[in-house]
Amino acid sequence: MSSNYTPRQWKLIERLLSHSSAPDWESAKTEWHLEQVYHEPDNRCLCGHAPITECCIIRNQHSDRSVLVGNCCVKRVCADDTANLAGQLLRDIKRLSKTPSAAPGATMCSVILSSDVFSDWEKNFTKSTYRKRPTSLTEKQLHWRLVCNQKLLTFLNNPAKENLNG
Repeated sequence: MSSNYTPRQWKLIERLLSHSSAPDWESAKTEWHLEQVYHEPDNRCLCGHAPITECCIIRNQHSDRSVLVGNCCVKRVCADDTANLAGQLLRDIKRLSKTPSAAPGATMCSVILSSDVFSDWEKNFTKSTYRKRPTSLTEKQLHWRLVCNQKLLTFLNNPAKENLNG
């Protein structure tokens, strides 16, 4: 491994290696996959950084262990496309929290469509209206967007912390 790592990065590497079956960092990184992202104040990253509010739960596919890392550390562990997905979801969560009537966006829409939490009607509604501005929705559509967005935020911001290791 390179000696260009900071003490926090070394701590992250050591802790993730202890939960991995791989013998080295480059191999161990491939075992970890993004499981969930959410906003919550006063958390601590596996590297020791605190407080963090943009939280990412990653799971090891071999050991089935889950750990909490921040939005910066997820970029060090996961592939670029996964780290970008995490960043986009965190931005979308923040945007929907501030503006509940906003369109969920393509990334959030894909979460809704792949989730078992939403009914087929809610999935179809979101798919057909996610590009529309709140001002172009009827009163009834706006009501259902608010309902679906709240359900989405509740789903995304309800992590299973009891399963976290670290």
